[in-house]
Amino acid sequence: MPEVAWGRITPAQVGQLLALHSIYSDTVLRTPFIARAYAGPLAEHIMATLQQAVSGKPTEQAIGGVQSKLVFLVGHDTNIETLAGLLNLHWLLDEPSADPTSTGDALVFELYGDAQNSQFMVRAYYVSQSMMQMRNTTPLDLDHPPAMAPIAIPGCSDGSDANACPLDRFACIVQRSTAAEEHP
Repeated sequence: MPEVAWGRITPAQVGQLLALHSIYSDTVLRTPFIARAYAGPLAEHIMATLQQAVSGKPTEQAIGGVQSKLVFLVGHDTNIETLAGLLNLHWLLDEPSADPTSTGDALVFELYGDAQNSQFMVRAYYVSQSMMQMRNTTPLDLDHPPAMAPIAIPGCSDGSDANACPLDRFACIVQRSTAAEEHP
């Protein structure tokens, strides 16, 4: 800590500064029009990728091949914030501000289900190393895992089954969120 801000800031003050970042993100990046413009195409690609995994048929908008078990997209915190704004996703970690984003974080959409019954679900969660893990360059492993916050998907998750959302309902939410608003 003596090296952070030339020793003139405490961990609590760092948290206050991060809260300002969250306010900025909430005001600018999560605004529906901005979120749709920035994250709409990304959400459509994510949805196509989930649907391709279920159907087993290649889809032009999907990211990765039909046999992909894991699709990993690398972007910036603005990608996470606008996607979260588009879908109205929120999370809370043990650190001071709600919906924090920082280097190396991940917004995860997990598909699971029963292929025989054609019942597939989507779970969302946010993964982040703590500020102290970043500050101390703590290697993440089973003994020092990152923080993980489950995310309830508004309009779908009911709090049961780890906030799972049926894939078809998630597709409707994405479609509704990415549709351009009509103006008179």
